[in-house]
Amino acid sequence: MHPAPVDSKPSKTAFSVWGSDAEARALVQAAMSVLRRSSAKALTVSDVLEEAGLSTRAFYRHFHSKDELILAVYQYDNRRSIERLRSRIAGAASTLDALAQWVEGSLALGFAPRQARRTMTLWREGGRIWAQYPGEYKAIVEGLVEPLTDVLERGRWDGTFPCTDPQLDALTIHAVVWRLIERRLGGDTSLDPASAAAYVLRFCLPALTGP
Repeated sequence: MHPAPVDSKPSKTAFSVWGSDAEARALVQAAMSVLRRSSAKALTVSDVLEEAGLSTRAFYRHFHSKDELILAVYQYDNRRSIERLRSRIAGAASTLDALAQWVEGSLALGFAPRQARRTMTLWREGGRIWAQYPGEYKAIVEGLVEPLTDVLERGRWDGTFPCTDPQLDALTIHAVVWRLIERRLGGDTSLDPASAAAYVLRFCLPALTGP
């Protein structure tokens, strides 16, 4: 099963702007730069405009609100995360290793310090954004899960995961991984990255391989 392109599930809104208009793309990339700073506790429009060297008028040419900008940042960051996951999976030595690479790469969103800082800020904003844009949020989750579904499909075909229901199992594994990320972002340091990945695999493998 050939992996789908990274952008196979485009947003239904006008917020997927990084590849179209240079000024809008600059605003999204400036927002990413603000989030990368260790001191960034929240994303503000003024910080983004200062980073981009653009005016308030420029901002409102492309976004109606801060929330639309945050959604665009989510979408931009999601594309990059999917690219990293697919790269890790492509270098895997086996189907089982490909599963481990997806788990470890996904957990990095909350356990790798640099990625976790950005995830933390987006996580704080997430509840409001998800409620406003449920279709776009669903597409973001599906984009992250799709490489894992491909791995499980391969595992069903080559016998590594004979009992898998690829789509449902991929969503379940994602839910387990994201819960660990949320715990980490909430201050729980009881698991290090290796232990978290080992836990996910220990929990999920019996369902994929059978007794």
